[in-house]
Amino acid sequence: MESKNNVTLEKVFSLLCASPSWVILTHQKPDGDAVGSASSLAAYGMENGKKIRWGGGNPLPPTYSFLPLSETYEVFNRAEDLLPLSKDTLIISLDTSNIERSIPELEKIHNDAQIINIDHHGDNTLYGDYNYIDENASSLGEILWHMFHLCNASYSCNSAIGLYTAIVTDSGKFSFSSTSPRTHEAAAELIKKGVLPAEISHKIFYNQPIESMKLWGKAFERVELAGHSKISVSWLTLEDFLQLNSSPADTEGLVNELLRVKDVEFAILLVEEEDQIRISLRSRGVISARDIAHRFEGGGHMQAAGCRIEVPLSQAIQIIIKAVEEAMQ
Repeated sequence: MESKNNVTLEKVFSLLCASPSWVILTHQKPDGDAVGSASSLAAYGMENGKKIRWGGGNPLPPTYSFLPLSETYEVFNRAEDLLPLSKDTLIISLDTSNIERSIPELEKIHNDAQIINIDHHGDNTLYGDYNYIDENASSLGEILWHMFHLCNASYSCNSAIGLYTAIVTDSGKFSFSSTSPRTHEAAAELIKKGVLPAEISHKIFYNQPIESMKLWGKAFERVELAGHSKISVSWLTLEDFLQLNSSPADTEGLVNELLRVKDVEFAILLVEEEDQIRISLRSRGVISARDIAHRFEGGGHMQAAGCRIEVPLSQAIQIIIKAVEEAMQ
């Protein structure tokens, strides 16, 4: 049953078609799924005569500079940067589970334009005027592909490149448990559109700067086991980033590698920031990463989640390990 707050993909597509102006937003510290999906939708909108602005509260990660329209990506420091908005503008929030993870103070201009919230996080707070949430989708990219597919929309190779980027990154190269027959069906159709998987994989996964590789090496050196060797944990300090001339963006995908340790079912990566500790959580067992993250006002998926703790790094390590160990009992 459809309501204004919880709508079908067909309704989302009709709203997009009816609006002449789109503002497409990613979440804070955007990943491949967020920027790939946003790039794809921006390309589709421009090809269909829409006025497009797209971006987020943080810069586009350099890894994804190959995406179509990357040169038009904008950093919005606060919601006022979007003003003025016409009454028929749609704000399209992608892959963002709550409004606080979008650009700062977005709620202050909520009355200036309607928000469409499209996501695959099961803990999404349904903050949009219209919401479409599919927790079973491997990625936001898969949802957008499904929308195009359901609505018989014609889209270009540029849009396909963004969608494939979103899917291949958020499905863990098609290895995560959220990967489904539909995920592979989407990938197959995108390849038929002209996507070159080897080329995209090379740009994303085999294009790391030496500083990033050394940063990962630092994290690998520190890996420790806990919870009867079922938990792997590592961390990076502010000093590490300074010494290696690297950035937090270089940590994308690192926590997934911690699951490669033999017999490990849960991985934890802690990254020290100026005033808090950012924690990434991954699970391949029965323990929900999202439930752990919720204990610290974070969120995400059952297998992948994150949170932040405002304590010193050494204390944060003890706190998060204890939380996971308690969940395993």
